[in-house]
Amino acid sequence: MSWLSNIRDEIRSLPTPVPRSGQGLCFDANESPYGIGAEVAAELGRHLSTLVLNRYPESTAERLRRQIASELGVDADGVVVGSGTEELTRLLCATFSKLKPRETRPRVAYPLPSPASYRVAVLSQGARPLEM
Repeated sequence: MSWLSNIRDEIRSLPTPVPRSGQGLCFDANESPYGIGAEVAAELGRHLSTLVLNRYPESTAERLRRQIASELGVDADGVVVGSGTEELTRLLCATFSKLKPRETRPRVAYPLPSPASYRVAVLSQGARPLEM
């Protein structure tokens, strides 16, 4: 028996992502065909060379959350950060896909069109996607 048989059917049925380089603007994939300018790349390189990259960052991102909260004039406890929108979307689905009375699976609604990662996040939590 293959290990693939242990993957839930709704996850196995998802299409395999295909890179779309050279296809112009791909807003649903959060991609840009333009890259970054040489000046920005050089500045980014200078900044990265000053960072400690051989250690994991603090798990709560406390300093970053406080700075964002200060800029926005909100409480830092209301700021959530992650390593990208896909992680945050999965976190939201995991947190709020609660089973309601008389349901066999929790439901999560999201707009269409939307990034493919929304559907993946919903299905990865065993929830039923409601595309609206």
